[in-house]
Amino acid sequence: MRRVSVAARLAKAGGFGAATGERPAGAPEALGGPAAGQESTAPAFPAPDIAPETPLPSEELTDEPPEEVEPPPDDGAEDDVGDALALVEPADAPLGRPASVDDDPAMPARVYLAGLTTAKSRKTAVEAFRRAARVLLPDGSSEWELLPWARIGHRELLMVQTVLLRHLKPDSVALTMRLLRGPVRAAWRLGLIDAETLARAVDLPRVAGCGGPKKGRALAGDELAKLGEYIRDLPSPYREQVLAVFAAALGGGLRREELARLRVDSLSDDRKHLRVLGKGTKERLQPIGEEMRLALGGWLDVRESVRPLTTPSLFVCFSIHGIVQDKGYSPDSIYELVHRTLVAAGITNASTHDLRRTFATNRLEDGTDLGLLQKLMGHAAVSTTMLYDKRGDKPLAAAVEKASLFGKKD
Repeated sequence: MRRVSVAARLAKAGGFGAATGERPAGAPEALGGPAAGQESTAPAFPAPDIAPETPLPSEELTDEPPEEVEPPPDDGAEDDVGDALALVEPADAPLGRPASVDDDPAMPARVYLAGLTTAKSRKTAVEAFRRAARVLLPDGSSEWELLPWARIGHRELLMVQTVLLRHLKPDSVALTMRLLRGPVRAAWRLGLIDAETLARAVDLPRVAGCGGPKKGRALAGDELAKLGEYIRDLPSPYREQVLAVFAAALGGGLRREELARLRVDSLSDDRKHLRVLGKGTKERLQPIGEEMRLALGGWLDVRESVRPLTTPSLFVCFSIHGIVQDKGYSPDSIYELVHRTLVAAGITNASTHDLRRTFATNRLEDGTDLGLLQKLMGHAAVSTTMLYDKRGDKPLAAAVEKASLFGKKD
């Protein structure tokens, strides 16, 4: 496929920050306002075409860090930002010699994208890049490849943050700015900017109004009972697979991406451990309880009787009407299965990730140590595990009730 020179497109667009529009409403004067009696040499920016109701791509809210850490979906879906990952090479360049930043001003952004581990993470980052382009490019277009990323510094990032706050929710702006720091750091690693420039560029004011209480909840005991009754009434062998999916989510705390990546050989021969491929393709060997063991084993026992299958995936595309496809579930398919089952069971305002929150909350109520729970959930930091505690204030009251002022009580 013939590539159009990014440098040529940039020149055609009038360069970076050409003075072709007015400064967006809400942009502070400190971002380049000229002194009295002086002609401004700073670039002016057109008002961006940003729909306030358009969030970054995200299927559901989790309590965990965004990009880089989610395992790639195993559904064979094409990555529509694949072209963005290619470091453009001139036709006459020797084999293995990448284009320079002069040939491709978007190289820092491409390098950052190449370091992300999943298609979903890359799509989220590209949407953040497009938002920045709408603010910074003179024609207000979203062609982020035209931005000279090595020249984007503190002033430009602050401009983007200021403008986006007029159109988007604070949490969306905070995520966008976090992603935009990635190419700036990549530019430093490539030797295109120095450490002082990097430090100044990423030193942005905190986005006010974000980081509030996390949404999500743990399912109550009566809801779990209702869910169990509904699943047990499903027709076999569809019932066995649905039960196994929910058992792995509620009994093992697996993410939907981890559920989709389970294979037939993920369950140990004694069916007491499950090999889980977690975020960042980190593998962990997770012990499983009796109920989860019986559910997974029950599905394995009937899986091959459904029809001859060649896919190694543990969970296969299987409808309630008995239609089976010889391919594994994708993370989106897991989401749809869980959502459909919850709704049919009469459980509202619950998501796939709430099953993981339920697992964490129930283990804490059972007295599981927070450090052990961190390992079971595959978290890199215990602070992330703490976000899954949905017990409310009851544990606080219980802890104070046990306190003794003058030694232990008899």
